[in-house]
Amino acid sequence: MRLLLLMFLNLSLLGGDEVTWHWKSPSTKIEAESKFVEADTPRVIWLYEPDNPAKKERLCSFERDAELIFSPDDSMVAMNDIVGSDLAEIRLFKRVNGLHYQELSTQVHDLCWALLQKRKKVPYPKALLHSYAFVKQWSPDSSAFLVNLSGHTDSNQYVEDWLCVFDLRTNRPTLDLSVLNRKSVIFRASPR
Repeated sequence: MRLLLLMFLNLSLLGGDEVTWHWKSPSTKIEAESKFVEADTPRVIWLYEPDNPAKKERLCSFERDAELIFSPDDSMVAMNDIVGSDLAEIRLFKRVNGLHYQELSTQVHDLCWALLQKRKKVPYPKALLHSYAFVKQWSPDSSAFLVNLSGHTDSNQYVEDWLCVFDLRTNRPTLDLSVLNRKSVIFRASPR
């Protein structure tokens, strides 16, 4: 099952209109939203169940732009936190109970960039003026996710779409694609 999450962005910033960002988990059992009027004010993401939208649980706040990607089993939420025009980081939240998620301290951005630095023997990300890390897709068993790294300083120093897999079982990135494919193929012989 593809993890792509539905995100609806209402870009009606003209005249002080309210903007609403909306996300749904793959199971459709959880939805999230963030509403704001002023472009440069801190924002809050609220979680709720579609059959009870009045009862909301605060997930987190963020400064600029964000994208939520729920794991297939709703046990985790990855947030692509676009902190500024020069930085995008990944924040992870683990489900504690019901709609209550706790933010994890795992530094996915730093660990993935360190793997790139080790593998390619480059001074990134410190040599880059802009560095971005984004979650692209969860594994079917919700134990890993695909990370895309990009960044640049100029045409001589850049990273474009370098991929790795972050394994939650080890809390480390890897280039082993099989980690992302855990439980992606199930084939059982039919009983005779």
